Amino acid sequence: MKWCRNMTISNEFWQEIVISDEDLNEIYNHLLEIETPLDKFALSKFFIEKKITEYIQTKQAALDSLGQSYLPEKKFSVGDSLVFTALDNKSGRVISSRAGNNPDFSDLQVIDVEFEGSEIRSFASNLPNHMLNNPVSVINDQLLDKEYVYHTFGDKIAESLSKVLLDNDDVVCIARHYFPRALLFDINIGHLNLCEAVLEMNGGGPLSTDELIRQIELPVGNNPNLSEFSLNFSLENDGRFDEVGPTGITL
Repeated sequence: MKWCRNMTISNEFWQEIVISDEDLNEIYNHLLEIETPLDKFALSKFFIEKKITEYIQTKQAALDSLGQSYLPEKKFSVGDSLVFTALDNKSGRVISSRAGNNPDFSDLQVIDVEFEGSEIRSFASNLPNHMLNNPVSVINDQLLDKEYVYHTFGDKIAESLSKVLLDNDDVVCIARHYFPRALLFDINIGHLNLCEAVLEMNGGGPLSTDELIRQIELPVGNNPNLSEFSLNFSLENDGRFDEVGPTGITL
């Protein structure tokens, strides 16, 4: 109970976050699913959204384990365990219930709740019109806002991801984009020889990968981005070719 009550997120949570093997598996599966190479910034956005979702689900599960959330509109019985979000998620047990004395709310009930340390407090129930029936969601915390987190911590997280991914043999990085090795198209020596011939006909190049694909008539299937990435990877690993494009452009 104490752990749940003190469960918070802070700047340090994002600044010092550790990328686990489970996180890497999630990133790998995401790349498999979308079949599109992503740079470290796009991956950091995915990672941030994943961690926020995990945090909210974990916190909600911890609260649910303590009892149902107190809302004035609900009816409660003696023995019910309740969690009070407006009281920093304190939990207590209903020890009595009685009719309220308010002519404006004839069905009003009053419950007495015992908290840790034998503290007893009274609360309204069966009260449909009350501000606490619409509690503020935990997502309103700006440190759980994916856009805020990305703009504030995204660069640092992106750098951390790139370092970890470079040590992962299942993922390849070409032109600052990452993709599962298992999904690369098969680029054979014939394709590479044709690329060499095309570049020689153009004074040694450089040419864009897209232009090379058109010139050698490489089948692109349903995923042109994957075809381009696969050819880039093969060219990068062939000593006859150098990647000479400026940042963001592959030549």
